[in-house]
Amino acid sequence: MIRWEDLGLPVNITSAFPCTINRGIIDNFGNRIDLPACIYVDDAIMLAVSVDHMKMVLAAMIEAIFVVMGEPNELVRQCPLAMDKWLELIVGPRQMVLGLIIDTNKMTVSIPAKYRREVLQLLDTTWHSSR
Repeated sequence: MIRWEDLGLPVNITSAFPCTINRGIIDNFGNRIDLPACIYVDDAIMLAVSVDHMKMVLAAMIEAIFVVMGEPNELVRQCPLAMDKWLELIVGPRQMVLGLIIDTNKMTVSIPAKYRREVLQLLDTTWHSSR
């Protein structure tokens, strides 16, 4: 069910500098550091260093949803896993989270062009020019 973004080659990756909060994903011995997924209401940001690792991270996220919300039982309640989001999901370094575009290869956060246009149009049509 999960689709993967075809990145093509080469992929330009911007190196991040570790700090006291974000220390990186590889330790001094070259071993992967397991990082927690960040969940906000019904969105999650997950990081993995390979496709196999991402499959494990996604499986752990699904398990966590069922542990917190209960096993699927649609006779009693709707499924806690938002299947529409999983069917739309394309795993890749560029994702929309909370209305922002996060690109983990470029290390950027941006506002979608459509959202920017809508806000500018709202500003132009709602307030007069001296405001």
